[in-house]
Amino acid sequence: MCEIPLIKNILFRITGYLFLLTILPLQAFCQTEDLPVLKAKVRKATGEMERFEASRQLANYYRASGDIEAYGAVSQELLGIAQTLNNDSLLVISYGNLGNYFANKSDFHSSLAYYLKALRMAEKSRDAEKLCKLYNNIADQYRSLKDHQQAIVYLRKAQALLSQASVVTPTMPQYVYINFCESFLGLGNSDSALKYIQLADTELQKNKNDQAYINALYDFGQVYDRLDSLRLAEQYFKRSIALADSIQDLYNFADATRYYSLFLLEHKRYDDVQRYAQLSLSAAQSSGNNLGIVNAAALLYDTYVELNQTDSAFYYLALKDRYRDTVFNEEQLSRVQQITFSERIRTQEVEAERVRYQNKIRFYSLLAAILVLMIVGLLLWRNIRYKQKSFRLLEQQKEKTDIQKARVEKAYAELKDTQAQLIQREKMASLGELTAGIAHEIQNPLNFINNFSDIGSELVDEAEQELDKGKKENAISLLHNLRQNLEKIHHHGKRADSIIKNMLQHSRSAKSEMQPVDINALIEEYLRLSFHGMRAKDNNFNAVLETHFDKNVERVVANQQDLGRVLLNLFTNAFHSVNEKKKSAGADYHPTVSVCTNYIPPSTAGKGMVEIHVKDNGIGISQTNLEKIYQPFFTTKSPGQGTGLGLSLSYDIITKGHNGDLRVDTREGEYADFVIQLPF
Repeated sequence: MCEIPLIKNILFRITGYLFLLTILPLQAFCQTEDLPVLKAKVRKATGEMERFEASRQLANYYRASGDIEAYGAVSQELLGIAQTLNNDSLLVISYGNLGNYFANKSDFHSSLAYYLKALRMAEKSRDAEKLCKLYNNIADQYRSLKDHQQAIVYLRKAQALLSQASVVTPTMPQYVYINFCESFLGLGNSDSALKYIQLADTELQKNKNDQAYINALYDFGQVYDRLDSLRLAEQYFKRSIALADSIQDLYNFADATRYYSLFLLEHKRYDDVQRYAQLSLSAAQSSGNNLGIVNAAALLYDTYVELNQTDSAFYYLALKDRYRDTVFNEEQLSRVQQITFSERIRTQEVEAERVRYQNKIRFYSLLAAILVLMIVGLLLWRNIRYKQKSFRLLEQQKEKTDIQKARVEKAYAELKDTQAQLIQREKMASLGELTAGIAHEIQNPLNFINNFSDIGSELVDEAEQELDKGKKENAISLLHNLRQNLEKIHHHGKRADSIIKNMLQHSRSAKSEMQPVDINALIEEYLRLSFHGMRAKDNNFNAVLETHFDKNVERVVANQQDLGRVLLNLFTNAFHSVNEKKKSAGADYHPTVSVCTNYIPPSTAGKGMVEIHVKDNGIGISQTNLEKIYQPFFTTKSPGQGTGLGLSLSYDIITKGHNGDLRVDTREGEYADFVIQLPF
């Protein structure tokens, strides 16, 4: 009766080993491809730093391949190099690697010792990435020792560093949240365990990590088992086993099959328990995972006890006890407790030192504050004394200030009178320009009227003579010519009458408010008047006038007289500019003044606009003078030729009187283009 369980046990072990034999060759095939290259890099390394990096890559290879002993040997070499270089950062890496090695060996005392050495050095350098990893690794060791409260203490520290995304690797949050879940499961807190495994799953969706995903899957299985969602729990357990199998991860395969076996044992599915527990044991033995062997053997022991198979139960009890002594022997647990106690003492000392430092800072801050208050008090006292002295001086100076104020007010009144006179002078200058143009405009029709009147008188005399001679037909012909002359006299009289009516209309508009104005007609009229005014001053002056009027520009609401004054000023300046350039330019120079209007349609953010361009090819404006042209009384003309108020008044009329804009585009010696913008 005792042989049957043993035979069955042997069959299960053979099945497990056959399963592992199908995994290990494939794993070795996948991993050994780069091993010679990595070893060659270590041999060829010339400096210690280069040898450290090459050895580190080799150690990572051994760890990934599951060759834990080789990983430990290379990690020991890394420590020797780091100690030779006396490099704190390299020492942290080396101690961390050795902590990983002993953690895989389930030597909790040694792993904690190396992790804590690395932690002390990482705390000095404040390396957030390394600190986060070490806190998580230390928590993992305490969780394996079933000290879940201590594990959560370190996990809280790791979680505080997760917000520093720039220094923490993307996969780190996954491991921290998984450890939180397993610690809360150990404490029987299923709700908190579910919360953290869901956080881990969210992180895994961002950065897929198969090994962490296996942990998450069987943790989901445990959580849903605790919450009595048995169908979901079994699905997650099976998915974790399948994934561990597909990537040949023996360490996680041992855990996944063990947790599933516990689930099966709870629901008395003993045949399945034996199969999966055997797979867990075989995987743990192959990966050198002593804790995994203890857990799997304990599971098989419980299973055979339930089945009343005493021989098999005693076999696995002995196996569990043998490996348990290597993992949880009293000496190791005592040393772990000693390390934990020492670390707590060190943490308390660090905290006490921090408090002392903060108290020292507070003391010096208070001392500095008192010193500052004393200095402020001294300064206030000095300031009061100074104010008292200043007040006496102010009283003495007030009388002088009153006298100076009276003088300034008198000077200001005189300045305003002078400014008014200058503005009136500018207006009279504009009126002179306008009058000269009007006189020239009226002179032409008057000359025609006078000439045709003289000719008419001669035609009357000739007609009388012809009638006296009896030549009636000749007289009628002469009278016909006389009629044509009278029609021409009437035409030119009407023209003169029109000019006078327009001027009267402009004069009347000075008293009117804003009203619709035909911009194109106004520009054409003032351009002609300004040109004739310039010709009246200088008979030799001549220029080409170019006009381009946009037919879409209709009447614009404006003050006609003010706008006419602006146009007259700009035209006069343009004619003056081309006339000045003509004096020094060659025969190829042709003075040209062009005027154009453009309609700018309304945009979504504003109204429509009308642009008026007055451009000349004269002397232009220098960059030095460009900033001053709108300043009152600034002029570049010779004394007696300008007051310097034309552009200043024009700018005020356009910007303040019409809510428009006046700007200039110029290049010295080439051109000046004044642009008026009026709201349409």
